[in-house]
This record gives sequence, C-alpha cells and structure tokens, in this order.
Amino acid sequence: MALRFAEELLLLILNEDHGDLVFVPPHLDLALAGAVLMDLALENRIDTDLETLTLVDSTPVKDDLLDPTLADIAQTAETHNAQYWVRRIAQSGEQIRNLALARLLKAGILASAEEGAIALARGVVRSRRYPIVEGKAEQEVELRIMRVLFSGDIPDPRDIMLVSLADAFGMFEKILSKEELQEVSERINTVSRLDLIGRAIAEAVRESAQALTAPSAVVAPKQIPVVKGLPIFGSALEAAKDIRSFLTQQYLELGPVFEIRLLRRKMLVLAGPEANQFVNRKGRFFLRSYEPWRGLADGLEASRVMLHMDGP
Repeated sequence: MALRFAEELLLLILNEDHGDLVFVPPHLDLALAGAVLMDLALENRIDTDLETLTLVDSTPVKDDLLDPTLADIAQTAETHNAQYWVRRIAQSGEQIRNLALARLLKAGILASAEEGAIALARGVVRSRRYPIVEGKAEQEVELRIMRVLFSGDIPDPRDIMLVSLADAFGMFEKILSKEELQEVSERINTVSRLDLIGRAIAEAVRESAQALTAPSAVVAPKQIPVVKGLPIFGSALEAAKDIRSFLTQQYLELGPVFEIRLLRRKMLVLAGPEANQFVNRKGRFFLRSYEPWRGLADGLEASRVMLHMDGP
C-alpha cells in the first residue's frame, strides 16, 4: 500500500537532529485531520469546496487510517463544511498519529532509537528512497517536495495537496531557512492553488489553527492548589521528614497537580498515575525545550542551538 498523506506529513516534520517531530498538538492534529480528508478525496469517497463537504461513496477503503473517518461522515445526516470535519477528526489526532508512526516503523521507513526517539531507517537515509511499495521504490517525501518547490517541474496531484497542507499549518517556516522560505514563497502560493479540493481542505486547516490562537479561544487555566505550610518555611520541615509520604498525602488530598513551597522556593508537582500516563503518552510533545528556545535560535539565525536540542 502506498504511503498516505498522514504518514508523509509525519516524515516531513521529523527532526533528524533529535529524533522527534517539530510540531506538537493541537496544530499537528489539525494537519493530520486534513491529511485524512485529502486521501479520502483522492479515493473519490468525498468531495469538497470552500463551502461544503459531501459524501460521494461510503464504500470502505480498507485502510484503518481512513475508514473510521469515512464511516463517521457516512453516518452523519447533516451536511457540514471541511472546517467542521477538520476539527472533529482532530479529536482523534493522537490515534491517527500513533497508527501512522506504527505503520512507518513496520514498513522499515522509520527505526526506533534510544529513549523513545525515532529516526529514518539507515537504508532510507542513504538511498533517499523508501522500501518497495506496490512493486517500486518510492522517493523520499522531503526530497520530492523540495524538488517541487525549487524547480519549475509540474507537480502531481498528491504533491500539490501536500504542499497546500504543509503551507496551511506553517510547516515550511520550520523546515526551511528564512532565505529558502523567501526564495520559494511565491512558488508555494502558486502550487497551493492548483487543486481546488486540496486548497479547500488546506484552508479549513489554516482557519482552524488560527481559531486556536484567537483571544476568544484562550481558556483561563484552572487554579493550581497550593499545599498549606508555615510562614517562610512553607512545607520544608514536613517534607524533610519523609518526602515520599508527604507528596503521596498531598496527591490524595489535592489531586495530580499541586504546588508546594520549600523555604523561598515554589515547586510544581505532577503526581500519581495520571502524571505517569501523561509523561509516557504525551511528554515527548510537551516536556521539551524546542519551542521555548526556538525564538533564540531564530534570532541568532541558527538552525541548531544546544538549548533546544534535548529531544524526547
């Protein structure tokens, strides 16, 4: 089976320097949702324009990346636009991402490294081609897309849609240097407009991503409970007796997130099975230094700075 858009998207945003993805949820989930819709469109299961998305054929594709969404669309009586479906499918973004990564690992395109990192398989790095797919070796997606952007070649429909999707959620801003982005910006705009369906889905992803950062979309965080303590000392004396029992008791009383004060220091605690599940399942996306320090790297006009290369 040929690679799907979701798989190619993950390969495009794979950072080989630290074995992780350069995008994190929720924007990545929106892009993956758009990727699923694009594949369904190419499979002639749906049709969409800038106003509505309609079901063309409810016959399963026999692909576990696409069929759950196809079934959902088929079972929905009302007609909605592409933006509605992008947001709805994005709720399953984690499952789509994990399934796509598992398929890439099984196909020998990705390889597992230490501490949960992922990387292109050695053979792919050397040959710039993926293992045999449907009787032929498929060219590496990054090489293919860069050729579309930096040459005047006529791209095929899949590459047009992939460029549209990548542009919609700002991917090129992260994988290209400022000079490269300036050089190909006009080409990106031209290619992105060559396919109506791809443009409609990409625009739905762009609008959904923008809505996430709109002032009205910002939800006030819940107040974090603070462990009661003595003036100045806080909880230092009690914690010094048996820190494990102390933290366990606070978890039972306050829940998995709380703050303790030790003398003049404040410490945020993540505790219990909820904290372990969060670290194991989503830690690689949120407990990392790439995003906080990326502004410094951009200011230095450097592609790599040690402060944001910690990886998963």
